[in-house]
Amino acid sequence: MRRASSLFCSLLLACAPERPQRAGQTSQAPVAVASGWTAGAALIEAGTVAGRADFRRLLRYTRASGSLELQDSDPFASGTESKTARVLNLSRVLSPEERQRVEAVLDRVQPDAAALERRCAPGGCVWLERVGADGTRQRLEHLESAQPVLRELSALFPEARQF
Repeated sequence: MRRASSLFCSLLLACAPERPQRAGQTSQAPVAVASGWTAGAALIEAGTVAGRADFRRLLRYTRASGSLELQDSDPFASGTESKTARVLNLSRVLSPEERQRVEAVLDRVQPDAAALERRCAPGGCVWLERVGADGTRQRLEHLESAQPVLRELSALFPEARQF
């Protein structure tokens, strides 16, 4: 009977022993397991392009390492339009607390079938793309789904323009 109750307890995870901490994790801010549309993705890309081809932003979040990259090209960085865009290429590793906030925003991405079918019109686009560990990609071109992710990820780079 002890074995059966132990198995039942493990299945419920109520009595499961704590896992050892990964490097960089603290017990105060564990990294959550992904759910929603981004579940199972090794890499999440969020991007936007507007008007000109050089007016774009790409944010790339790698789940395994917690690294975040920003590629930002802004022809309006000086306040007026210029011929050459200001280009930023930044990267950083997120703290456990930042990773938890990012994962919470990603978990809320739950597009319906109509959102998955949408495609951007010429001249501008906001998108999310999930990349599986095997390299398969799925793109979501839906403003209401992508915008909160872009805002959260962009806020982690205060030196760049905010979305």
